[in-house]
Amino acid sequence: MCGRYVLLRPDIRALLKRLRLEELVASLTGDSRYNIGPSQRVLGIRQSEAGPTGLEVAPLTWGMKLPSSEAPDRTHFVVNARSENVAQRPAFRGALAERRCALPASGFYEWRRSASGSEPWLFRLEQDEPFFLAGLWDSADAACVVLTTSANECMDPIHDRMPVLLTPDDAEQWLGPAGQSEASRRRLFRPFAAERMRAVRVDTRVNDARNEGPECMQPWNGPEKGEQAEFLM
Repeated sequence: MCGRYVLLRPDIRALLKRLRLEELVASLTGDSRYNIGPSQRVLGIRQSEAGPTGLEVAPLTWGMKLPSSEAPDRTHFVVNARSENVAQRPAFRGALAERRCALPASGFYEWRRSASGSEPWLFRLEQDEPFFLAGLWDSADAACVVLTTSANECMDPIHDRMPVLLTPDDAEQWLGPAGQSEASRRRLFRPFAAERMRAVRVDTRVNDARNEGPECMQPWNGPEKGEQAEFLM
């Protein structure tokens, strides 16, 4: 799954340049964000009829309120959607066809349960390359969800699910015209190549969604001085 992520400001410029949207960078405000969580405003890229690229940068809110199948008068809050069955779910079928989005990211967090509590781990691409999270958005309130897929070998020791990660080229295909086939989109739902990822256990400061700052990305030091947990693919 995906419940928190990182977006460093220099990576915004790099990703928008790859999508030929670099002229929009100057209009964006805000600093790097080290602990982005559900219900917060996030930066999204989505289709647009205006502009030469057919894309636009838009503020979105992470998390959708969907009707409960058990009680129609109630809603439940959803931040992720399983890519394997998203085309069959009425709540997401229309968005998959017409309202796809991509969220720029520098890394994402996941937690592993242990006897001592929840261990936060930060996942990034090799050489700290930025990427996109594949998402869907709702036109009613500009809310979005992040799509997930099965874990790869890098992710599996921590969790059995991971977000659908997109390279800039993948993002262009994901955000492309509505006429493209479902099969071509489904190919993007594969787990990202494990050998292109790395993971490091980080400080428990990130466990609290109210915390911000680069300290959230600091490698964890264990009870003994210098003890760290890290694995590379």
